[in-house]
Amino acid sequence: MQETVLSNLGMNDSTFDQPLLAPQSVHAATGYDEQGAAIPGRWRVYPEMAPAGLWTTPSDLAIFAIELLKSREGKANRVLSSSMTRRMLTPQIEGMGLGIFTNRSASPFSHGGDNDGFRCLLAAFR
Repeated sequence: MQETVLSNLGMNDSTFDQPLLAPQSVHAATGYDEQGAAIPGRWRVYPEMAPAGLWTTPSDLAIFAIELLKSREGKANRVLSSSMTRRMLTPQIEGMGLGIFTNRSASPFSHGGDNDGFRCLLAAFR
């Protein structure tokens, strides 16, 4: 992921390092539970990299979303070919594309995530 996606797209504030390295942890947010208390240790370390391992920023997520939108239109292919991107964003079952939610509204795709103390929603619009 680091070489193929993150570095290739210039997502310089994103990593799958677990636990976060000291230079990164200085800038990382603290997670909070439903009662507003900080998560002990500021966050949890998860062994599951795919669903819970990405540390990123809103700006880096926007870079990823813009790349997918451009790739779908045939204007970029730094990570996926245009045909693969269109396949990824085509609804398969119950509004799911390949690893991303698709729908027929103004938003071509979205994907949410959460783990203890954090919530995220990426939504891309035309």
